[in-house]
Amino acid sequence: MNLPRRHILFIAAAAVLALSCPSFASALSPSREQSSGEKVNRLVFGAEWGYTSSLFNIYHNNYLSPEGMRVDDKGVDFDYSSNGHILAGISYAFARKYEAGLYLGFIGVAQDRRMVPLSLRGTYYFDSYLTDGWMAFIDGGPAFGNDRKVTLTGKLGGGYRLKLSAHFCLDFLLSFHICSDHPKLFYSDDSQITGDNLRRSDSTYGGLNFSLALRF
Repeated sequence: MNLPRRHILFIAAAAVLALSCPSFASALSPSREQSSGEKVNRLVFGAEWGYTSSLFNIYHNNYLSPEGMRVDDKGVDFDYSSNGHILAGISYAFARKYEAGLYLGFIGVAQDRRMVPLSLRGTYYFDSYLTDGWMAFIDGGPAFGNDRKVTLTGKLGGGYRLKLSAHFCLDFLLSFHICSDHPKLFYSDDSQITGDNLRRSDSTYGGLNFSLALRF
């Protein structure tokens, strides 16, 4: 049987990749728990909550002053504030070390500023998602403000998983998060800057999350 040249090249490339990446091949192979015949849940639900420390705000504002002067103000504010977060998620483990999930929740990103993030998360387990052990994760997606503005948010972090039973586990997580925003600006008399007077209002908040997650 004669195969098209592009099919032959694809098969050859796949073979080279499999031979040159034994760690990836072993990660996709059935785990010890699976090969022993134990029933494994690949679809996992979870609830995550914790403390959010807001550390800094990188801002760039451009607006027209009451005197008619164009003001271009940018810099970094190191302003610590305490907030919280709560998330609910659903994940699928497509290999014993790799998991992808979708999370929705509520987070305070700065003082008097709250967002509803919708994030896609990828998690890598250094041993297996079925056992105690360390993990690393990254996530990102849109965030919806209480003023209906849509921005972007993301996290990079890691943690440790403690297996409580066959179907429950507790994750201890630490992550660094960023979130962009377009906050309202006000003059010194507390009147809001709007319309043609406002050219730009950009902020990027950064901070740390300390979280607990119950997975089942």
